[in-house]
Amino acid sequence: MVRKILVIEDDADTTVALLRELRDRGYRIVAIDAIEAEGQTFDSQALDRPEGNATGYRQTVLRVGPLCLDLIDRTAWREGRRIELRSWEFRILEYFMRHPARIVPRERLLCDVWRCNAAVQTNRIDVHLSTLRRKLDSGDLPPMLHNVRGVGFILEPPS
Repeated sequence: MVRKILVIEDDADTTVALLRELRDRGYRIVAIDAIEAEGQTFDSQALDRPEGNATGYRQTVLRVGPLCLDLIDRTAWREGRRIELRSWEFRILEYFMRHPARIVPRERLLCDVWRCNAAVQTNRIDVHLSTLRRKLDSGDLPPMLHNVRGVGFILEPPS
């Protein structure tokens, strides 16, 4: 299924900024038309987002085993079940899914997700990871997010 979005904007700078952001997220322009409304002419640009990771497009859906993360819709799914995530949980999960099966040290997570914010207490990381782990591994699902004692954390598909 190809998902489409229509952009109509009367300010050229805003249009350029919107299109740049949408292109960065994997959309591509498929049509440009002029539309007249209320005596003004607007350029409309229809864009579509290809499924998967077509050549030349930034990946918009990340997958690690049965776990999927849609970066456009900001939704997570595991084995057909939607996982509700808060903003920080989404950022953390996105980071782990971009580094699957790699041990991520706490300091790396702090710098890359929290932008090396010294004000962030390390127990906040533990709280977010604990909540995220509970959401990902709820019910009888095998765990995917693991603590590697003394080293860091790792996200890997269940074995």
